[in-house]
Amino acid sequence: MTVSACTSTPVGLSLSNALKQKQSGTINVICTTTIQVSQTITLPQVPGFIINAPSGISTTTGTFFYAIQDPSVTTTTSFRTEGPASVNGKQLTFNPSPNPLTLTAGVQYAFAFYQLNGPPSTQYSLVQNIGVPNVPSTPAFSFDISFVDSTAGQYYLADRTNASVDVFDVKANKLIGAAKGFKGFPGNNNNAGPNGVVPIGGGLLAAGDGDSTLKIVNVGSLSVVATQLSAKNPFTGTIPTQVSAGCVNPAGGETSNAFRLDEMAFDPADAEVLAINDADCPPYGTFFSSKAPFNVLGSVSFGTSFNGVEQPIWDPGTRMFLQANPQTVANPNGELDMIDPHTFHITNVFPLTVNCIPHGLALGPNEHAVVGCNAPLSQILIVNATNGQTVASIPGYGGSDECWYNQGDNRFYCALSSQTPSALLIVIDAGTNQLLGTITTSTGAHSVAADSATNHVFVPQTAIGISVFGY
Repeated sequence: MTVSACTSTPVGLSLSNALKQKQSGTINVICTTTIQVSQTITLPQVPGFIINAPSGISTTTGTFFYAIQDPSVTTTTSFRTEGPASVNGKQLTFNPSPNPLTLTAGVQYAFAFYQLNGPPSTQYSLVQNIGVPNVPSTPAFSFDISFVDSTAGQYYLADRTNASVDVFDVKANKLIGAAKGFKGFPGNNNNAGPNGVVPIGGGLLAAGDGDSTLKIVNVGSLSVVATQLSAKNPFTGTIPTQVSAGCVNPAGGETSNAFRLDEMAFDPADAEVLAINDADCPPYGTFFSSKAPFNVLGSVSFGTSFNGVEQPIWDPGTRMFLQANPQTVANPNGELDMIDPHTFHITNVFPLTVNCIPHGLALGPNEHAVVGCNAPLSQILIVNATNGQTVASIPGYGGSDECWYNQGDNRFYCALSSQTPSALLIVIDAGTNQLLGTITTSTGAHSVAADSATNHVFVPQTAIGISVFGY
């Protein structure tokens, strides 16, 4: 690896002008450097590191980021930003990024360290709507989780109306194609599919289906290349009365593989996918290998959960999964469960002390995670992902489902599909934990993902298709 000295001379594009198109406020480029590798490498996550700010740079104001750019690409969408750094005097600490990075042999990549000052932009507007086949439709457009892979430049949507995972180009904002072979929408969510989706590297994506299977999609060939049935329900003993009363199983009693495989998260360090059997009685999770043939590795029981189990995330800082658990016998307001990917056990339970019913969960900087509460007119929580302690809250907002962290603008987004009096997308500054604004959406708009290269936000809507917002 060849690394040049960090100088004040911009490399490639005019970094200051280009970055202004990605992040609002005043950009002060501290220095730039270049990195070139002799062999192509892929890092499952960008390592954390510490640098000292130059003597002429004040660290008492603004926030600090770094951007990675391929100088051979002449558009600002080639930028990927990381940060913000935590500041201690002149020392800037950048935490590991949970996003993979590929450096191609022989390409000279520019790294720019910069300071962002000034008020953030909060004026979002519709960039465009992207059509989806057979939408509008009767019954209404049915969809579930969505995901942006900014490295691949693609947006993935669990499209139940067309029984497919749809693949979109996030730069051109157009549909590339659809991977068919899912159950679709049979009239109820419990047996519908696809549901949760997450990229697992190598051009592959994992998706949960309505028959309790994990399907592996090749996003290049737009085809399902593998199918694995989820684990047997690991619950033992007597199902608590409150849990049994909340089960969707019409016959009553414990079920395994009877309903959909839903939301999921990918652990690149251990090559695992945790996927949730949310409608089985009681709910449980299945651990799959992310390597062919994608075998089942283990399972975890949520034996006291009586209102499903929602969005999991992988935390590279703790090397644990964190799980949004809406309601349990012990914690009817909801809890966050820390799960060990090696033992497949819940190692810590973090009760939520306010009426929350957590659905959405996304990890941001400095081990802060946003929790989207589904309880009506509740609040959005920012918590410490290592201990569950509340760092900040934004009251008056509930009805949340999927949440997303966008490293490109350091913002959290939560889709409040059943917020009253109208559905909203809520925008939070992940540096200050303050509400930046809201975007009016429509009833049922419960899915959100953002592209860190363009900072465009993708929101499926039942009567439209995909709405793309920007600022």
